[in-house]
Formats: sequence, C-alpha cells, structure tokens
Amino acid sequence: MENPFIHPIIIRLENLEIAVKKLICSISNSENKFIEPKIVDLNGLLKYRPIVGKKSSVYKLVHEGRLPYHKPIGSKNLYFLLEEIDNYLLGKKSKSSVEIQRDTEKFLAA
Repeated sequence: MENPFIHPIIIRLENLEIAVKKLICSISNSENKFIEPKIVDLNGLLKYRPIVGKKSSVYKLVHEGRLPYHKPIGSKNLYFLLEEIDNYLLGKKSKSSVEIQRDTEKFLAA
C-alpha cells in the first residue's frame, strides 16, 4: 500500500525542479544581454560611456586628437574601441606612496 502523503511531495518536488531550471535559463539569458560590444559608433560610445559627454564634446576631443578613434577609408562615420576609450578615461595612473618610495629607493641605489 502506497503512502498517500508521498505523491503530493513528489509532485511538489517536480514542480520545484522545473521552476529552478526556468530560473537558471532566465539568469543565463539575462547575462548575455549585458555583453557590451568592443567596437561602437558615436551613438554607441555615448550609450556605453556616457561620461565622455555630449556629441559635441566627443567631436571636439577627436578634432584635438585627444580621443582615440577609427575612421574607415571612404567612411564619414567614426568608430571607437571601448578598450581605448577606457584607457583614455583612466588617464595617467597616479602612483601610490609605496610606489613612489620604491622608485626613489631604486633611483638612489643606482
């Protein structure tokens, strides 16, 4: 004789397993939505790196030769590698006091 309490528990466990599988699928799908491209046009640059400012600011930085960009031959569009933009935005790294001390010791030892 089968226990009448076992069947509802098995059904609940199966439903729980289905819910967990759906949750895992939705998480893995949502992670793929946030992958940013490596190369973007001007609008993409403003979307992924809004810190660069407005279009006019970007054009000014490009004109001054301060912002790295790429322009294919025969194209009017500007393209940007986000890694290059990140390096530009980070600028020159300031040394920590430990790094300055180490460099000073190396210089004096030489």
